[in-house]
Amino acid sequence: MLHYYNGSMTGGGRGHDWQEAVSIFDQLRELDWDEERKWAIQGTETFDAIAAVAKELPVMLPLTKALQKRFSDPVKSYIKEKRRDASRVYALLWDGEESLLDKDFGDMKTFERELPDIMTHMVHVLTVVAEGKPMPAEKIDQLKKAALKELEGMPISHAKASGKFAFIMSQAQAQG
Repeated sequence: MLHYYNGSMTGGGRGHDWQEAVSIFDQLRELDWDEERKWAIQGTETFDAIAAVAKELPVMLPLTKALQKRFSDPVKSYIKEKRRDASRVYALLWDGEESLLDKDFGDMKTFERELPDIMTHMVHVLTVVAEGKPMPAEKIDQLKKAALKELEGMPISHAKASGKFAFIMSQAQAQG
C-alpha cells in the first residue's frame, strides 16, 4: 500500500497489485503519481469539508434526561446493580444503535478525563453511578459540555462528539 499524507493529521492510502518477478522500482516508476496524489487528496479533503460544515451546525447531542427516559428499564436496573459498589465510578453507555456498554473508572477524575474520548466514538452516556449514587442527568450534561469544550481545537473529534459528524454523513448518504 502506498500512503500519502496531506498535512500532519490526514492521509490516504490504497493498495496496488505488485508483481514479485518485476523490480518494485520499475513498478513504482510506472505509476501515475499525479493520479495517486489526486486520489489521496480528495479523500483527505473530505475531512476539511466536514469540519467547515460542522462549524455552522449546532451541537446535536440528545439530553441525558431524554436518553434515560428512552432506556428507563436498563438505566434503572444498572443503577440498582452498580449502587452496591461505591468504590468505583460506573457509566452505562449506548452506541447509538443497539448496544449498551458498561464501563467503569477508578474515580470521577478518570471518568472526566476519558469522557471526551468516549464521546468522539459517538457513544452516549445514559447514566453514571459515582460513590454508590446515580449522578443527576443535568450534571452529566454539564460534563458533556465540558468535554466538548476540550475538543474545540480538534474539528473532526468535536464534530463526532457533538453529533454533527453523524448528521453530516447521513445527509451526504441521502444525497449520494
